Parts: sequence; structure tokens; C-alpha cells
Amino acid sequence: MLHLVEKQVVDFELPNRETHSFVNVDEVIGREDEKRVIVDRLLEVRENVCVIPIVGIGGLGKTTLAQLVYNEDRVKKHFDLRIWVFVSHIFNVKLIVEKMIESITGMKPQSLHFDRLQDQLRKEIDGKKYLLVLDDMWNENRESWLKLQDLLIGGARGSKVLMTTRSGLVAAAMGTAPPCNLKGLPEDMSWSLFSKLAFKPGKEINSSLVAIGKEILRKCAGVPLAIRILGSFLYYKETEAEWLYVKNHQITDMAESADIEFCQFYCSIFQKNQTISKKTLIQLWIAQGFIRSNDEENECQEDVGERYFMGLLRRSFFQDVKERLGDIISCKMHDLIHDLAKMVAENETSLLTSAGNKSSVNICHLSVGPVHDSAWELPHSLLKEKNLRTFFMPITSRDYLESGRFIGSEKQSKSVVDAVISNFRSLRVLDLHGLGINEVPGSVSMLKHLRYIDLSDNNFVTLPKSMSKLLNLQTLKLSYCFELCELPENIHKMVNIRHLELDGCLNLSKMPCGIGQLTALRTLSQFVIGQETSMSSKVNAVLTDLNGLVKLRGKLTLRNLGCIECLCPKIDDAVLKNKEYLQSLRLEWTDEAVSDEYDELLLEGLQPHENLKVLFIERYGGQSFPKWMMVGLHSSLPKLTKLTLKNLKICKSLPPFGCLPSLQSLKLENLTLLEYIEHTSNDGSQFGMYFPSLKELKLCNLPCLKGWWKKEVMAGSESSSFPDRLLLSSFPSLFKLTIQDCLMLEFIPRLEELNLIRVSNKLLQQLMMLLETTLSANCSSFLAVSKLKSLYIFDVRELFLLPEGLQNLSLLEHLEINGCPNLLSLPIEGM
Repeated sequence: MLHLVEKQVVDFELPNRETHSFVNVDEVIGREDEKRVIVDRLLEVRENVCVIPIVGIGGLGKTTLAQLVYNEDRVKKHFDLRIWVFVSHIFNVKLIVEKMIESITGMKPQSLHFDRLQDQLRKEIDGKKYLLVLDDMWNENRESWLKLQDLLIGGARGSKVLMTTRSGLVAAAMGTAPPCNLKGLPEDMSWSLFSKLAFKPGKEINSSLVAIGKEILRKCAGVPLAIRILGSFLYYKETEAEWLYVKNHQITDMAESADIEFCQFYCSIFQKNQTISKKTLIQLWIAQGFIRSNDEENECQEDVGERYFMGLLRRSFFQDVKERLGDIISCKMHDLIHDLAKMVAENETSLLTSAGNKSSVNICHLSVGPVHDSAWELPHSLLKEKNLRTFFMPITSRDYLESGRFIGSEKQSKSVVDAVISNFRSLRVLDLHGLGINEVPGSVSMLKHLRYIDLSDNNFVTLPKSMSKLLNLQTLKLSYCFELCELPENIHKMVNIRHLELDGCLNLSKMPCGIGQLTALRTLSQFVIGQETSMSSKVNAVLTDLNGLVKLRGKLTLRNLGCIECLCPKIDDAVLKNKEYLQSLRLEWTDEAVSDEYDELLLEGLQPHENLKVLFIERYGGQSFPKWMMVGLHSSLPKLTKLTLKNLKICKSLPPFGCLPSLQSLKLENLTLLEYIEHTSNDGSQFGMYFPSLKELKLCNLPCLKGWWKKEVMAGSESSSFPDRLLLSSFPSLFKLTIQDCLMLEFIPRLEELNLIRVSNKLLQQLMMLLETTLSANCSSFLAVSKLKSLYIFDVRELFLLPEGLQNLSLLEHLEINGCPNLLSLPIEGM
């Protein structure tokens, strides 16, 4: 795996994944206590086929410990047969039987018929006390394990199975004895192993390197594999600068190297040139068990996944990234990188297409490619893949009609869904979005191992009640299911849900009672207050159910805010103010407002955390705004970058948005009674800078808007130059201004792009005056348009002539005039 940092390339070679039974005991440090415990348990004579699991994260030395036990003298004498089988992701009973026979006889079995293979195996172990090691187990399907166990019962009493696995669920499915949960090496043994590999024997050790080495060692968390990789790498580095470079730049957490390798090859399930959602990718990694939380660093799985993603991005594994609010939202993989990932994945991932229906035997992860045949169905050979963990249908693989739906019929969609659910019971990831599904079958509850399901962009109205039985489910995607009207009543039982995506579910009428118990939620894209909510009968969720969902992040929409008057006194800061990871908040009131006083009181209790970046308020019915917006707004929302107010019918004044230090976009739409944006000058003795970071301003359908500052404020100023000085200290970063249907507006701030749509004659006259001015270059009036690069004028009926001063706009690059039927001529002096 390549780590590219500051043009330096470091190659940490990961060992071959297939293992064997031999171990050089002299090279192993530690694990004596664990070995003794396991050996003692193996020598106990209990029930036949007793299974002892060794559980731990990748690189902890599970396989090494199993090798030590396998080669222990007491074990060799105690068992008649010792059998070693490397299993990994593919749990194929026939293949395991073949490997067992080869381990016992030293020869590959001649017959490939399963019936003859199982007969040969039972003869080989009949009446013999055996030890079977199953290394690197991933199978969580107990039914599959029981099929193999049935073939093992012929051995003598006291036969044992020792298995290694990363997953506690695998141990629970197979183990009959308590697991041996492996931990990291203690500090002294970690240093003993590290120094043995990092320092040259017989050479004096530099005390400075010892100090740096111990700092590096702490990042290994006692994981032997990480210690070996780092120690071997540093063996050739002799200077303090080289060791410091490794400590400060190369290593984040080498204990995670194997996990990152899995994350890399899993990306091969996407198609070439496909846009990959970063959030979705991390959710998929978590669903497959490639990511664990880092309790020592207080990192949740999503944060660890973010770190993995950024690490791969720095190594050029991803490209063509797209950002929003300073955060990466999507990326692509270069074709060469995709080919390499697919090569590493070998036969574990496969792309299925209607053209070639190419799929590998014993695949774990299946991605369905472009489907152009309306009669297409899953090939029968694929239905035998009982170990399938991913059934993935990327959006770019679909052939859409104008309606945006999958080209297949309703019958075809049902056939695909039924086939997937009935045949692939080991699935962790299931993507069925965009198939036009009208009903989700209740049998989906049979997918007990499911962690991730995408049902978005389908036609169903409700979800089956049995879906609440998916207790391992972490991600449920229902976005753009326009017909969906309610969620399962027992959704509170799905306690492992971390992401509930409901974008665009506009028909959703309520949230089920108890949703507040899903305290693991990181994503809840919308929360709908039911119209019939009441104190006497708490059938649906209410706003206070959000109090305990402190881990919410990303975006949240609160809908139907105007219908809970009786619960308003119970709204407190805990609803939103304790959600420090929330970035975007949308507050939507109903069209039928109870009263303006009620709306003001409600908004008072909906103060968000200071980390909020985006705020959207629609149909708010108050005349004024709460105290947290009117006083100290710059400290209440210091990171707010985007603000939209829409359809505020009786609002006459606004909070002091000009003091927001980070605000880059302000949109005011359909504020029918608003006359002025600002009603007060700066609180300080000197004029302050208004909107220091504002780049885009949109004013749309503000029929009463007369200007920016109220005239009383200007008149109250002691300086006669107040308007000019205020203009000079305002909008220093403004790039784009759109004015539409603001027929009374007479003010234009300085900017680079100006869009005028159905504006007043007064505003046009002001523009002409500014363009025709002969004032000096430092005059505020000239500065208002001196930076203009783009001018767009649309549907202005009163425009007869263009001003002569257009030729003075030396920076103007784009001029577009449309829908101005009364325009008679261009400027005489030309453009």
C-alpha cells in the first residue's frame, strides 16, 4: 500500500493474506499467557466439536497465537490429527472440506463431487481426536456453519475447533466456548519487539531515537503487525530527522493499515468514472465492518471513516472531488486506480451486466452494471452465491426513462427484489433504489445481518412492520420516496440505526412515537410534526423527542412547525442547541399559522448550536424575531455562511444580519411587508463593516422594499457623509446581486455581477446615474459599479435607452438583455 506524502514514497508491504500452520517461535514476543489458557482449554475433554474463538482486530496476532497453540508439544501429543484451513471471506463448505482432506492426507482430493468429498472426510476423522484450525473467519451465518459442523461430529470425544476472527458476531454464531478476546501487547513487550526490528544488533542505540521510537510506538496501540511493519521500515533509517519525519508525517495509526486495505479494494464495486458520494462510501465501509470507533481518541466510526477517506485522497486514490461548505461531498476514481483496486479484490467483487453477465464464483460483493433490457433478470448461476455480502445497484448503472424510473416493469422489479431477499441471506449491504418498487416485502426482515439498505426513489406508501426486526441495521435510505406517508411504528426497536435519510419525502405526515430513543442517530434529514399531535394522546413524535439526539450531524429539516401550540411551553434549548455537529438547519412552518405570538415563542426555543453553517426559514408567521437573533447574533451564529428567508408574510423587520462575520450568501424571497434590510447603524462609535464576507445577495419579490438602511437611521447620523461612508464600509466581498420584482428598491451596492429582473424605473435611473457619473474614482457612487463584470437585465418593460456610461465599465465581460421590448437603441458612443 503506497503512502504518498510531500513527494516522498514509502512502501509498507502487507503480508500475503493466506496463512499456514508454521511459526518461528523464536521470533514471537509475548502471548505466553494467552497460549497457556487456550492450550489448557484444548486439552479439556468435553463435548465433541467444541469451538473456541480467538477474537481481535486485524494485526493483533490472532493467527500467530493459533500457530503457537497448533505447534505446542502438548497439543501435538494430545490430538491424533491436526488440520489447518485458511478460510477468509468465502465460507464455502465444499472448499473447506477439500482443504481439510488435503491437510490430513497431504494430497488434493481427486474427486470434485461433494458427496464423495464429505464421505472421504468423515472416513479420515472417524474415531480420531482432531484439532481443526479455521483461520480468518468472517461467516456470520450460523446455518452455513451448522452444515460444516454436521460433517465433523464423527471425530472422537474431545475434538476441538480453534478459529480466529475479527468479529464478535462470528464468534457468537460459531463458538460453543467463551471467546479469547485478544488485546494489544503490553508496553514492555511492544518495545522489545520494536527495538529488535528497528535497531541494528551490536550497535550503540541513539537515546534521541529511543525517545522518538517510543512516541511512534504509542500509535501502534500494541498491535504486533503494525510494530513489525514500522520497526522493519525504520531499520534502514539512522538519522533523527528521518525518524521524526515518520512520526510527524507518515504514520496516523498503523494498527488500521489492514482496515484501510479493505476499504481500498471495496471501492472496486463502483463503476469506472462513477461519481461516489463520500458519505455513502463511509456508510458502506462501516456496514462491512472495515471501520471501528477509536475510543481512545473519542472518534466515532464516521470520523474514522472520514480520516481513512482523506488519507486515501492524499495518496491520489480519489480525484475530481466536489465540495460544499468546505466539506468534500463526492469524488471519482481514476481508471488505473480502479483497475488496481479490482486486481487487489481478485474474485471477491464482480460487476454484473446485461451484456455479458460476467460474475466470479464465490464472490462476496456484487455490483449491477448498466441494464438496457426490460426483460433482464438475475442469472440463475448467481443465486447460488449464498455468501454474498453486497448487492449494489449504483445510480449511474441505471437506464432511466423520462420519469426517472428504472426501465423495467413493476413485475420485473418485484422479481429482482424477491430473488435477492430469498437467496442472499448473508447480505450486509442491499441497494434497491430507483427500481420503482410499489411494496417492500415483509420478508426483508429475514436479512438478519443487514447493516445498510437503500430503498430511495421508489413508489411504496409504507414500510412493512417487520422491518423493525432488522436490529443490526445502521443505514436506512428512503430519500425521494414521494409516496411514503409514514415510518414503521416500532422503529424505536432499531436501536443501531445511525443514518435515517428522508430527503424529498414530502408526503411524510408524521414521525412515529419513540424515535427519540434512537440515540445512535447521526443522520435524520427531516423531522415531521404530525397534525393531530396532542398532550392527551402522544401517538406521534413531538419536538422534544429531539432532545436526546445529540449526535445528529449534517442537515436537518423541521416541518409543520405551526401545528403544536399546546406543546410550545415545553420547547427548550435542548431541541437544537446541544447539537454541535449539525451543519444545516431548515425550519418550515405550515401555511395555517396559529398566531404570530406563538411562532415567535416557538422560534425562541429553536436556537441552534453556534457551529451551524446553513439556516433556512420558510413561512415563519412572526412579526419580529427572537432575542437570540436580535442581540449578539454575531456570537450566536459566528460560522453561518448561508441564510435564506422565504415566504414571511407579516415580517416587517430583520435581525442585524450585517454583523454575521462568515455570511457569504443571503437570499430574501417573498417578504411582502419588508421595507428596509437594516434598521440600525453599527453599535460602535465608528461605522462598522456590514456584511464583511457576503458574496451573493438575492432579493426576490419584496414589493415594499425601499432600500437598505432606514432613512431615520441615516438622518440621525451626525455626519452628512453617512451614506457614502456606510456604502464604502459595506459589501467588500459582494460578487453577485440579483434583484427581482422589487419595484420600490432604489439602492445598489457595489459588486461584480448584477441581475435585474422586473425592477422599478427608479432603480434603473439610479443605475444610469451611476454609469454616467463624472465623479472621481474614489466616490462611493462610482465604486458601486466600478467592479462590475457581468450585467444581466431581464423583463424590464420601462427600459428605453441604455446609459451612455456603459463604455466606462472597463471590467465588464458579459452583458445580456432579454425581454425588454421597449429598448430603442444602444449607446451612441458604442460599447
